[in-house]
Amino acid sequence: LVVGYFLLFTMTQHAMEVRPSVAGKLSTFLQLSAVALVLVSLVYPDTVPPMAETGLFLVTGLVTAIAGFQYATRGLLWLQRQMGPPPA
Repeated sequence: LVVGYFLLFTMTQHAMEVRPSVAGKLSTFLQLSAVALVLVSLVYPDTVPPMAETGLFLVTGLVTAIAGFQYATRGLLWLQRQMGPPPA
């Protein structure tokens, strides 16, 4: 995300307004939940079922990929608007 923003700025010399998406916020929440789940399972090994851990990891990965795709799409659309219409 940061590298993409840097590349867009380098190419256009214009700063892009970055607004969080719902998927991005959900992704952050799920990532922090996964970290908390792992820490709890280290302290209390038998409290977290392995299927719950695996399920949370899979959902977290999927939502993170969706959020990344959204941000990449927003960046490309913004770049397209900055570059103007293609020559005829």
